[in-house]
Amino acid sequence: MSDISPIALTATGVLMAAVLLAIFYIAVAWKHINHDRERDDDLRMATSIVASALADPFQRSTAVKAVSQLKWRQQAELIERLVPTVGGSNADWLSSIADVSDLAAKAENLCHSRFWWRRVYGIRLLGMLRRNNPVVRLLFYDRNNWVRVEAVRWAGIVKDERSITGLLNRIGDEDSLMRRTASDAMLSFGNPVVKPLCDFLMTRHGKALVEALIIAEAMGDSRFHAPALNLSNDPSDQVRRKAIAVLGRIGGEEATTVLLDRVGDKNPGVRTEAARALGRLNHWPGAPKVAELLGDVHWEPRRASAEALMSMGHPGTLMLKQSASSNNELASDTANYVLAAGRFSERTMG
Repeated sequence: MSDISPIALTATGVLMAAVLLAIFYIAVAWKHINHDRERDDDLRMATSIVASALADPFQRSTAVKAVSQLKWRQQAELIERLVPTVGGSNADWLSSIADVSDLAAKAENLCHSRFWWRRVYGIRLLGMLRRNNPVVRLLFYDRNNWVRVEAVRWAGIVKDERSITGLLNRIGDEDSLMRRTASDAMLSFGNPVVKPLCDFLMTRHGKALVEALIIAEAMGDSRFHAPALNLSNDPSDQVRRKAIAVLGRIGGEEATTVLLDRVGDKNPGVRTEAARALGRLNHWPGAPKVAELLGDVHWEPRRASAEALMSMGHPGTLMLKQSASSNNELASDTANYVLAAGRFSERTMG
């Protein structure tokens, strides 16, 4: 032993320690691999049983028992896999499993976590479980934007009508993702959101009105008629344009009168929307007024005018033919182009 230097002994000891450490990590990794394999097998089996129970209600007691034996993360993963694939009573039954397994309680606890990603996951779980939980409503005002967005998405999923005011306050948010999510949530409510949205349109100002009008246009409810008429004279070009789009969706005598007036708006975007709206309503008495835009200095109003006239049938076609020989070069070029395109389309279809 006296011939072996201290350095060699130290190196040998370090090497042996490294080997033992490597063996330890390999053993731990192997244990985790086996554990994950067993976990996946359990989850796969439970998922298969639940899927069968969705088709055969007589197997549901067996399915509930299988799910209750899983760990909560496995239960959450099972719900994540199956909820998007079902609807109606099946979705309600799948959600009810959480009552047996306390998964909803775990999700609520996650909403109280100091880590934002856990709060997001908790909200998402409650949404998938269709749970209307007041805790989530408070998270509309969370310090983290991702949490706020997920809370807004949850409101649309569970149709929490007490969240409508909070959603209206979010449609004008600085963050574009928040605005889109809040708008989608509002649209998912249907009828319950119409009156609050009408009140919002009649009392609010600023860019939030644009998002509110987009929602109103998508819904197309006749109760938006009065707010849209009021906003068709708004100082903001964007607000006027969206208000015109709403009127074009709803229609009515007052609406067409306003639309014909807006054909002469100072803003080309508003003129464009007015022409489109009249075409959408097939308001052929307005064909002469719409034809005036064939000579507009901006391309978009000219194109919208031509498309609107084409949709008005014979009166619109007549105005296009008259404009084709107009002294206004822009009007004649646009009219001739549209008429030629129409003839080409007829030959192709024929």
